[in-house]
Amino acid sequence: MSSNTIPEGFAAIEVVDAEGRPRQLGEVWTDRPAILLFLRHFG
Repeated sequence: MSSNTIPEGFAAIEVVDAEGRPRQLGEVWTDRPAILLFLRHFG
């Protein structure tokens, strides 16, 4: 497995895009590379 390979299991995970719409994570990187950022807010 190369460092650019993303496990297929991640593709089915549902996330919310910048406009608040639900999308499958796999849709994000189909056309171009993507950065996945996790942000946790306390307070």
